Amino acid sequence: MLASISQAMPYVRAGKLRALGVTSARRVAAEPDMPTIAESGLPGYEAVQWHGMLAPAKTPVIIVERLQKEGRA
Repeated sequence: MLASISQAMPYVRAGKLRALGVTSARRVAAEPDMPTIAESGLPGYEAVQWHGMLAPAKTPVIIVERLQKEGRA
């Protein structure tokens, strides 16, 4: 399973999930002791993900601004 660190770490810390590594090319500052997947045995491995938000055309600017603000939180 691939999950974001913010989603997975509460389960890892509670002993309910075992993290094998992060998918980025470098270790994550928030969890410096967790190796990368490349360090764990798959040299060259890197998986990058991003998230986007869409809204219908003509969505009021105030709504778009609120979504942007809340999305950064």
